[in-house]
Amino acid sequence: MGQAIQITTITRFREFINQANSVLRKKEDRMLPHIEKIRSFLDQAEPIVIHQIRDVLKAHRGRLKNLNGVLLENTCDILAAAGLRGDEDRYTKLMAWMLWPEGKPELALRFQKAWLQALGLHNIARRLKKAVKPETQKLTKSGRLDMVMDFQQPNFVLIVEAKTGTEEHEAPSGEMQTIAYPAGLRRSLNLRYNHPIRVVFLTPDGRKAANLKAICTTYETFVMAIADSIEKMSLGLRWAYSFVITHLLDYAASEGTGSLSIIRRIVKRGSSTSGGLSDKELLENVGTLGRLCRSLKAGDAK
Repeated sequence: MGQAIQITTITRFREFINQANSVLRKKEDRMLPHIEKIRSFLDQAEPIVIHQIRDVLKAHRGRLKNLNGVLLENTCDILAAAGLRGDEDRYTKLMAWMLWPEGKPELALRFQKAWLQALGLHNIARRLKKAVKPETQKLTKSGRLDMVMDFQQPNFVLIVEAKTGTEEHEAPSGEMQTIAYPAGLRRSLNLRYNHPIRVVFLTPDGRKAANLKAICTTYETFVMAIADSIEKMSLGLRWAYSFVITHLLDYAASEGTGSLSIIRRIVKRGSSTSGGLSDKELLENVGTLGRLCRSLKAGDAK
């Protein structure tokens, strides 16, 4: 989803400083030097941020071009037309379908390896020999788990707790979801106490989970991992994946921050060093670009 005017993190922070400045002048002049230090910090930080964004865009320009080739026009979004916008349960089912294309185990293995790699689980991704069918909305005494992937080669369980417009909340045990679910799933699957389990907290913005050991990731990172791996697919299946990828980027990757339009703009302008964006455009879209760069770097091999 595009935005006519995007108010970014830096812009909002500058507005805050300006407002604070006028208030403090009326009250305590002794606070003004601190405000000036913050202003100076912003001035010095801007070129560093610009340089880092340019470096990542340059390093991943091939991936961005490939991703743009997968994306469809906004008018083709039949999922939004069907009313799926922001529906985290259905989004999880769509993700499970993408990770397990029925009757195509080699393709499923490629997708699952790519996502595990993007989650930072490089050792598991390298050792994975067989894809598994994700189970969605799995009921346990600790609550309903959005998605569970019970790998056998190697033995490893991935729990996915997905959010769109809601926050993490307490499970029936009174613990927060990402803390309660691993123990509940161990009991449900009769797993040993040391059976490897990781929790993925999937949100539009990569916010922190209550479980400090949870892997905090975004829909954008998932989409990029899948998009990197859809070459050599039949045309019909590729179109189906393109519909989902386009929709998730538009509605699940921090709706309203312009991920889709920024990616299209970068690829259209085609600069090898900056994605064709001026310094001003980079700063105006620093929130979106920062998250986009983190998603791109998440796929880097270790």
